[in-house]
Amino acid sequence: TAEGATLHVVVVTYGPAHTTRRAVRRARTLAGKAGEVFAVPATTLAARDMEDFDGIKTVNEPGRAGLHEALLALTEEPTLLVHDDVVITPKSVAAMERSLHCGNRYVVPYGNDKDLGNYFRELPTDHAAERKLDKISPPHETKGLVATRVSCLMASKSDLVGLLAEPIVDPFFTVVTHDHNFF
Repeated sequence: TAEGATLHVVVVTYGPAHTTRRAVRRARTLAGKAGEVFAVPATTLAARDMEDFDGIKTVNEPGRAGLHEALLALTEEPTLLVHDDVVITPKSVAAMERSLHCGNRYVVPYGNDKDLGNYFRELPTDHAAERKLDKISPPHETKGLVATRVSCLMASKSDLVGLLAEPIVDPFFTVVTHDHNFF
């Protein structure tokens, strides 16, 4: 996070357990000492597999209701909403924060889904992905994003609460709008 800034992270968990454990450890690192981290199960099946994690608050209610509960517990700081299967690095989060502080309401990182507006190229999916991702140089331009999935998104707490009218916990739900920007 930016020096002195607070970042909250909400991890939407799908499982399996080892994927969720890696994701919440990564989230704790990204949030630093000042940020809150919540783990929210996406489904009732994921809720049954939820574990207690040190330094992580867990919500028992799955889906949008659980996400709403977690978001309402946060202060109005930049918040990273991320699915547990998404790998995002501190360098990428810092770039997302800069973009958010430049006036963008929602910030979505580049990804590897060819059907979406934030497609960049094939990205690494193995265990070494974090090291490899920071070596990739995305384009420097910012352009309006028309379609994305909400598997990784940074916004203010209030803007994320506003998105809850949509099924944003569904990994296949696509947001189509001209109001989003990405870097």
